[in-house]
Amino acid sequence: MINRDCAQMINAHLPLELKAQHTYLHFALTANTMGYFGVETYFNAASTEEAAHLRKLLAFLNDYDMMPEIPAIDAIPSGGMDIRSMFVQALAIEQTVSASFNAILDCADDDCKDFQVVGFIQDMQNKQTSGEIEIRDIINRFDMSGSNMPAFDEYVGELAT
Repeated sequence: MINRDCAQMINAHLPLELKAQHTYLHFALTANTMGYFGVETYFNAASTEEAAHLRKLLAFLNDYDMMPEIPAIDAIPSGGMDIRSMFVQALAIEQTVSASFNAILDCADDDCKDFQVVGFIQDMQNKQTSGEIEIRDIINRFDMSGSNMPAFDEYVGELAT
């Protein structure tokens, strides 16, 4: 069994993963309507990855006899989104997820001494960090691409494969 405080923090983290999944799916659909199929591919893959993170967290809680709380989330607002804004918003989402993981780690390591949680969340946080770096790189490449959107779109699409 894992520490109850840690389980509550993981439950509180679940909406972040769900929101990321839904937001990235929305971005994929928006990119498709704009004709940016590489960006669509990237965000579809990101949405699928966030769904896998959610399932992994749910399974972890369930494996330790802690009932996961499946959250409701707000609808994703439509319209007015350009490609750069999508990636800036994605970076903000990933940073929020990282901050939540760090808070769970602080509690599990310092307060609760729950090393099962530490090992599990640390593994997820390591992957999280590489995702943030990738999105920062995408934003930088977007800024350098100027009017060469076809090359940028192709580059981003290749990241997802």
